[in-house]
Amino acid sequence: MINLYISPKKTAHFLGWAAVGLMLCNIIGKTSRYVLGHGELLGFIDLFDVDQEFNLPALYSTLNLLACSILLSVIAISKSQLRDRYAAHWKGLALIFLCLAIDEWMSFHERLILPLRSTFGISSGPLYFTWVIAGFVFLSIFLIAYFKFILALPKNIRWLFLTAGAIYISGVLGLEIAGGWYASLPTEKEFTYHLFNACEEFLEMAGIVVFIYALLRYTTQHVKNVSLIFKEPSSALE
Repeated sequence: MINLYISPKKTAHFLGWAAVGLMLCNIIGKTSRYVLGHGELLGFIDLFDVDQEFNLPALYSTLNLLACSILLSVIAISKSQLRDRYAAHWKGLALIFLCLAIDEWMSFHERLILPLRSTFGISSGPLYFTWVIAGFVFLSIFLIAYFKFILALPKNIRWLFLTAGAIYISGVLGLEIAGGWYASLPTEKEFTYHLFNACEEFLEMAGIVVFIYALLRYTTQHVKNVSLIFKEPSSALE
């Protein structure tokens, strides 16, 4: 028998330092491009650009969100077996994080910007990146639907969930609004905007790392009835 042990603390440390490393590479690349004027650096800059798709930061964030979805699915299976009253909430979270992982890789939310700008007549200001309007609507619905679920969590896990959510939302919506406001200014400097963007992406990464830590702790403390078994189907052994 092979036992696989995953330490919540060591996992969070590894993912956290990986995020720091990616962000440092991003800042070095942007400094090289916009301050020193060194073009592409053989693709290094784009490889670590947190404002682009299909590169290392996007892969890192996508895999972390996917890991959240998998952990939430494991918890949801356990809760369903126990007929827990919040089993559906865990399933909903698993689906939400799967959608977030897909969006992180494909950036579907950015396709809302132009239609919403046209609808609301917005051309500048804090809502310049108008997809945040849809983001706040979704967040409001989520908080209403999950209010009792959050209160029912064990106290230590509840605070970890809330901390992770506050960090993530401050990046994905808070700094997105600040960055949008700055990007719409006639005096906007591209390098300064990219610093806004780097802070935003780092907060998103940090929030997800805290959430993974919370989910691993919850799983080790409160999920006892799920086993992962690898074996050949009986027909293959005959």
